[in-house]
Order: sequence, then structure tokens, then C-alpha cells
Amino acid sequence: MNTLDLSVGDRHTVRLHGRGTAGYAWSAIVDDPQIASVTFMGTAPPESSTATGAPGFSASRDEIFQVIALAAGGTTLHFTQSRPWEKNKPPITSADYAIVVRE
Repeated sequence: MNTLDLSVGDRHTVRLHGRGTAGYAWSAIVDDPQIASVTFMGTAPPESSTATGAPGFSASRDEIFQVIALAAGGTTLHFTQSRPWEKNKPPITSADYAIVVRE
């Protein structure tokens, strides 16, 4: 599990590998939204791409989230990647972050 050690008011960017061209999207849930909040900020090209620029090549864009430390304490941030229309299927991947917020 990744750990984010923040102070109240800090903002931290989390960049997750996208698979949007296959229909997958990341979603985020914070166990205690009084400690931290998370907002989807958009997409960006992958940091390390093997894209060749060949005609018809389509690379998925990474998804960017911003975590804001709201109050002192600890919580967990859960990311899951799935297709929104596949309600009964488990996510293809996930990432958890332990968040520690100090005054």
C-alpha cells in the first residue's frame, strides 16, 4: 500500500495508468471524507509511452486525481479500475493509499 504523509491544506496529485481506449475508468473512494477528499482532474498522456505514432495507433491517457488534506487524522483512499457498464464484474486492478494528515 502506498502512503501519503500530508499536512492540513496540502494537495497531492495521483497519476494512474489509463486504459480508456478499452473502456476502463478509475474511480476513487475515501474511507473518511472528513480527513481527505479526492477529485478527478482529467487525463494526460502517459509519462512513458511506447507510442510509435503509427497510423491508427491509439494510446490510453493516464488519469489524474487530486487529494486534498482536510483535517488531521488517518484514512484510506481506494482506487479501482473497471468498465462502468460491467456492474457485476470485479475491477481489473486497484490501488490503495494510506493517508496520514498532520496539523
